[in-house]
Amino acid sequence: MYYRPPRRPSSLSITIDGLKGLAQIVDVSERGLQVVVRDGLPVGRQVTLVAPRFRLVGVVRWCRADRAGLLLDRPLTSSEQAELAGGW
Repeated sequence: MYYRPPRRPSSLSITIDGLKGLAQIVDVSERGLQVVVRDGLPVGRQVTLVAPRFRLVGVVRWCRADRAGLLLDRPLTSSEQAELAGGW
């Protein structure tokens, strides 16, 4: 059985290196994010995300139309997840 960490909904705007305009986080979990981006992102690309109080590094695992799933290089703490979910 596959364990899927819980997702927290979000609407936080962030920037992603090399991407024109802002991206928006749809949901956040311990190991990743789903984001909405205007032009899509190539699968396998390493990206740096800039949130209001910190930077995150991840890899694009999937992309469909204007949504992408990012696997982070480290687990997020509970407080980081809360901040990215807009609960900070």
